[in-house]
Amino acid sequence: GARFTCASTLAQSAFANLVGDDMCDLRAYFEDAAITLKSRRDIAHAALVDAGVPPQPEHLYPHAGPLSLVHLPLPQDADGGIALWRAILRKGVAVVPGTTCGAPSDHVRVCWGCAASDADAVDAASRIAAAWLECKCG
Repeated sequence: GARFTCASTLAQSAFANLVGDDMCDLRAYFEDAAITLKSRRDIAHAALVDAGVPPQPEHLYPHAGPLSLVHLPLPQDADGGIALWRAILRKGVAVVPGTTCGAPSDHVRVCWGCAASDADAVDAASRIAAAWLECKCG
C-alpha cells in the first residue's frame, strides 16, 4: 500500500477525509483550506506588526498560502542569523533559517499552517517578535 513518510498535516488530513468519505470533494476542501491558511498568515503578520516588527513586504508572501519569509532586521549579523534562529526556537516556535531558503540571514521561513488556530498563529507571531526584540536590543 501507499505510505506517507513526509506528508504535511494538510495532506494527511485531506487523505484521511478522502478515505473516510467516498463523497469527499477534494477541490472544495483545498479551496477552503487555502482561504483559511492565507487568512491565518495575514493575521499572524498583523500580530508581528502589533508586536513591533516592521511590516512585511508583499513579495515575501508566497501565493501558496501558509508559508512566508519573515524579515527581522538586525543592526548587525555576525553569525549569519543563527542567534536569531536559536532565540526563536527557545521561544517554542519552529522556523527555518532564511539562508536555507535562498533568503538573507535576517529572514526566517514560517509555516503558519502548522498553527491549529488563528490564536495559535498570533501566539507564535508574538513569540517570534519577542525573540527578535531580544536579539535586536541585545
